[in-house]
Parts: sequence; structure tokens; C-alpha cells
Amino acid sequence: MAARYENLPGAETPHPGADFPNVRDVLRHRGPLDATLPPTPIRELLAASGATLFVLATDAALVTTVRRAADQHPLFVVETWAELLAAVESGRCGIALVDASVLGTRIPQCVAALAVYADRLVTLVAADRAVAQEFVGFLSDGRIHRLVMKPLAIGATRLLIESATARRLQLREEPANDGAPAAAAVRPSRSLPWRWPAAVGAVAVVLVAAAVAGGWLGWWDRFGRLGAADPAAPPAAAAAGAETVPPPVDPIAELRAKAALAREDGRLAEPVGDSALDHYLAILALAPGDQEARSGISAVVATLFTRAEEALLAESLEAAAAALDQVRRADPASSRLAFLDAQLARSLAALAAPPANAARSPAASAPTELDSALSLATARLRRGQLLGPAGDSASAYLARAAEINANDPRVAALRTDLAAALIAASRLVFDSDVAAAASLAGEARRLGVESAELAALESDVAAAFAREGELAGRLDAARARVQSGALFAPAGDSALDYLAGLQTDAPYLAGLPQAWDAFREASALA
Repeated sequence: MAARYENLPGAETPHPGADFPNVRDVLRHRGPLDATLPPTPIRELLAASGATLFVLATDAALVTTVRRAADQHPLFVVETWAELLAAVESGRCGIALVDASVLGTRIPQCVAALAVYADRLVTLVAADRAVAQEFVGFLSDGRIHRLVMKPLAIGATRLLIESATARRLQLREEPANDGAPAAAAVRPSRSLPWRWPAAVGAVAVVLVAAAVAGGWLGWWDRFGRLGAADPAAPPAAAAAGAETVPPPVDPIAELRAKAALAREDGRLAEPVGDSALDHYLAILALAPGDQEARSGISAVVATLFTRAEEALLAESLEAAAAALDQVRRADPASSRLAFLDAQLARSLAALAAPPANAARSPAASAPTELDSALSLATARLRRGQLLGPAGDSASAYLARAAEINANDPRVAALRTDLAAALIAASRLVFDSDVAAAASLAGEARRLGVESAELAALESDVAAAFAREGELAGRLDAARARVQSGALFAPAGDSALDYLAGLQTDAPYLAGLPQAWDAFREASALA
């Protein structure tokens, strides 16, 4: 029903054959009239467009982080799979964030069940870093939108939710852009619960588009005088809104630029939330396989380790503790971190200990050759000179100390410390250079130290070499298919199949861009 304005000044006398008075004259308002309207809360607009976020989690820290990151989004927290599935089937859930620890071994089946609604549902999975690798396949085959590591960071979570919201709105627009009716649920038996939300959502999209267009053109300037009828206005407004929606911002590119700026400014790990380390961690939360972010973290962590070691040598224990605390945010399981933490603890204990008896004999105070070798080895170890330069490294002085007295307990302790440092150094370069990591692991093994960390490192190195071999084999297969002309067929064994799989699993694989170039050239000639 059209609104009536019978009680407004100037509306007592109708104007036969003429339009109603201009609203600016009636209200005596000369400013932009859209400024007099109460703003529509963004939460209501997102809910109307179907971008309602449901979080399946029992982890209080995760829920708190998501609530803070999604303060402008319609958000519901559920604790059981049945509640989430009911919300998805009824169309109330447009974005699902699932904590993998809640579902346990059921996660593959549950993700498959959510994938049935991929035409109107965006699925996110949060997992502990130790088990996240098991779920990368969900990401590569498109069953989930993003995989995020726990514990969540607020900034990264906010970008994650914004990305999911943009994808949800894109899914809503796709049927209209294709000129097709709104997509029904995939399962026929569950199609009825979706029809009413779909109809409401379709109207909501028009409202959101009209709101965008109204913000650009001005609601009242567009419609002119009160009561003016324009039957074509709603479709035009929707079309204008669709045309003026800006393209989605690439959050990873934005974070990468912020990280580069932070490194230039020297903000490696502080302030928390706006440092290079925070931005790199946010990138990995959105794209766990991003090699550039991993390299950036490795560089930042190496610098922090250097600061900590220099502070320990200078006996600036507070500065050393601060640097190690920042490292702990990036790699809390680092063996090198554990080693330096132990060194810091010893320094703090020595600082608190009472002074030694000053009445020591001259013979007892004179350092022996073994003492000198151990002292030099310890100093080189703290500086990071593990294997080089030749003759002046921790390894060289440890070997000399072992020649003097291999049974001295200090030699055994230093051997253990050097092995821990080699393992930590191997971990630092593992993602960027597996061969170098394998060499460092081999040096640690030659020291004769047995540790769970070394065994795990050797297992990871072996798996990485196997993975490299498997990827190289797939790349060779792709090249062979290009040369034989099997570009698009047979299905599952064509050049395109191999290249597309590699692009998903290892986008930075050496030789992959050249293989794509060869494929394009062959396709143009076919």
C-alpha cells in the first residue's frame, strides 16, 4: 500500500492534474535527504542476503575470537552437528565455520554432507596446526572455501569471514546472472524447507542492491517528488546496484603489502597486530600453503633468534626473553627456541646464585685446554656458527673438546645443545630448501644424539623428498601428454588433468609455469 502524507503541511489542498509537492519544499530541508534516514544495520543487510554465520564449536577461545572478528555479522553458535545440519537444510545458514575437533573422525563425512549445498553454502574448517594437513584435500577439491589454523587470530579471522561473505553473495547472484530461477536444494526430499528462505533471500538481494544504488544516487533525488510512479524503477535500481558493486579485495595481497611495509619500518614482531609477523601469520591462516608468507616468517624468526642470542651474549636477559617470546608466537615447538630458553634459564639462575668462593687457588682458576675449547664452542653456538667457518665453528671446537676428553659431561651436554641447534636450523629452512634441511639433519645425526625431535625431522625430510618425487612424476606425465597431443582426453589422464591438479596441490612447483606455456602453445595449434 502506498504511504499517505495527509498530515504534512501543504498537503491539505490536492493539485489536480499535477504532481504532489516536492518533498524538499514540504519538509523545508535543503540538505541531502538520505542523511535524514536511519541507517540500516549491516547485520540486518547481511542476514537478508543469506550471509548468516553458524559456528560449530565448543572451544571457548575460538568462539570468542570469532565473535570479536564477526561483530557486524549475524552469528549463531551451535555445539552439535545435528543443529548445524538443520540450519543448513532450512536455509538459515549461509556460512558454516566448523571446528574439526568437534567432529573428530566424522569430519570427511560431514564435509561431504555440507558440499551437497555448495550452491548456497560457504564452508570453513578450523583445525589444529598438527592435523591441518589432513584436511588440505578438502580445500584442493573445492569442498570447503578456506582452511584456517588454530588458534585463530582476530585480524585473520575477520578477513576470513569477509572472504566467505563475498563468496556467499556471489553464490546468491549467480542464478540471477545466468537468467535461471533460484537454485533449489540438491536433495529433492529437502527442497521444500529451502523455497521460502530462497524467496525471501531473492527479495533481500534486490533490497541490498537498491541500498547500494540509493547510497550512490540518493534515494530522494532518484524518485523526485512524492507519489511519482516509475514502474521500471526497482529493476533499474537493482541493475544499477549490481553494476556498482566493487570487485572483492584480495585479502592476501593486502596483507602481503602490509607485511612488506612493516619489515621496511622495522616492525618485525611489534606492535602485536600490526607487525610483519602478524601479517604473515594472517596470510597462512587464509592460505596455509603460501610459500612467500612461510619464507617471510622464517626470515623474521631468524632475525629474532639473532637478537635473542646477541642479548644472551651481552647478558641482556630481559631483551633475550622478549625476543624469544615473539618467536614463540610463530613456532612454539622450535627446538632452537627450547635450546635458547634453556640458556636463558641458566643465565637467570646464575644471576640469582650467590657469588662463588673467592678463595680459589691459582691452579683451580686457570682454564685448561678443554675449558677453552668448550668455551669457544659455546660462544660459536650462541652466534649461530654451527658448522662454519671451517676451524672456527661450534662443531670444530666440540670435536677438539671430544679429542681431549670425550667422557667429560660438559662435552656430552654441548653435543646435545649443538644437535638441538642443528635440528632447529633444519626446521627453519625445511619449507624453502629440503636438501639443506636434510644436510643439517644429517649433521645432527652424526653427533650420535638420539631425540624424538631428530626422528620426527628425519621422517618429515623423507616425506618431503617423496612428495617432491611424486610431484616431479606428475609434471613429467603432464609434459609427456602435451608432447603426445593428449591435451584434453582421456578424462583423468590428460595434460590438462595433470596440470590442473598440480596447480592446486603445488602452485609454486618449479617448471609448472613452463609446462602451462607448452600446453597453451599446443592447444593453439591443435
